[in-house]
Amino acid sequence: MRKYSWFLFFFVFGISAQNAEDKRILEKLCSEDFSGRGYVMQGDSLAAEFIANEFNKLGLKKVKRKYFQSFDFLVNTFPTILSLELNGAQLIPGKDFVVAPSSPSAVMRRKTLLFPNKFENIEEIFQSIGEIDIQEHVLVFDKTNFKSRDELLALRTVTAKLAEIIPVILLNEGTPIWHVSQNQFRYPVVEMNGSLFENGIVDFQVDAQMKRHRARNVIARIPAQGKAKRRIVFTAHYDHLGRMGQHTFYPGANDNASGVTLLFSIARKLLKQPKSNTEYVFIAFAGEEVGLLGSKYFVEHPLFPLESVRFLVNLDIFGGAHKSITAVNGSVYKEEFELLVKTNADVKATPEIKIRGESANSDHHWFHAAGVRCFFLYSGGNNPHYHVPWDEAKDVDLLLLDKSADLITRFVGML
Repeated sequence: MRKYSWFLFFFVFGISAQNAEDKRILEKLCSEDFSGRGYVMQGDSLAAEFIANEFNKLGLKKVKRKYFQSFDFLVNTFPTILSLELNGAQLIPGKDFVVAPSSPSAVMRRKTLLFPNKFENIEEIFQSIGEIDIQEHVLVFDKTNFKSRDELLALRTVTAKLAEIIPVILLNEGTPIWHVSQNQFRYPVVEMNGSLFENGIVDFQVDAQMKRHRARNVIARIPAQGKAKRRIVFTAHYDHLGRMGQHTFYPGANDNASGVTLLFSIARKLLKQPKSNTEYVFIAFAGEEVGLLGSKYFVEHPLFPLESVRFLVNLDIFGGAHKSITAVNGSVYKEEFELLVKTNADVKATPEIKIRGESANSDHHWFHAAGVRCFFLYSGGNNPHYHVPWDEAKDVDLLLLDKSADLITRFVGML
């Protein structure tokens, strides 16, 4: 009985210590210190320094004598002024409305003009409206009228064309999500909670700054015993949306501080194992939210031969695998998928491993296009937060994150 008690104590203590480290890293990544790991106030740069320092503290080695790989891109940012009033009532950014990521700077006072129906092109809109003063009005569309994928695509295409002519407001069901863009329209576009809308007068102010931004991928490795015969690569993007105006902050816990935290959890587990002829590489990508730019740059400028990679596991959105873990490319790499399912049956990290085909929806995409065998894994559970200001660290399930690390570590060990 006494031996069993000591075993249980050390087992529980080990789990608690692991969770404490995961918690510390997750909370730091989501803190206002990094301003949402976006492209204002040096948020992503500060996060990159933190990740590199943590890699170093763990004992992970540099790749080609450096932890960083730098690259540049254009991005539209909203660093200061952002306000919207409807008939004199101040709306709350991030909760009541978001500014479209391609919006320019603007100061405007306009009359709302609601177009209540669906449409397929600009001509249909203006023919139906009749007289309209493009200097006095803002066009308003109910986004909930557009249900199918094709209808939503048509809405997005027409909205972009309209924004070169007139300001636009889109009415959403509930809180709108936000994104990032590398372009600017001529006029602003706002998406707001439709339950708050009534025709009248809109006052809108926004400071938008298009800038060339320097970002850094962060890369580290656990060396092989002797010369590496193959590599296993783990990736997760660390950048997020940052700030929309001075006062709206997007912590980005589920997307994707959870994935970066999982990188560290996997690394700690692998460091406890005996060295082999496999080198483990960890890459925290920048620029994912702007269009998978960090991973694209790495594949175009690899720091090791891509043909040496036995398998790559990309981690994005791991707030809690209460229901499932989905493997994008699972139907492409069926042998590895079956191994992942078998491993989960032993580890019991999640109730189900779901299979998906190819999709260019995260940083695995460029590696897959270059011929690297890879999965993009994401969790399905009780944490639905995505691109909203309340995607916070407290809602990430650390116990399931640790179980996911066990699953992935065992899976790659069997490849």
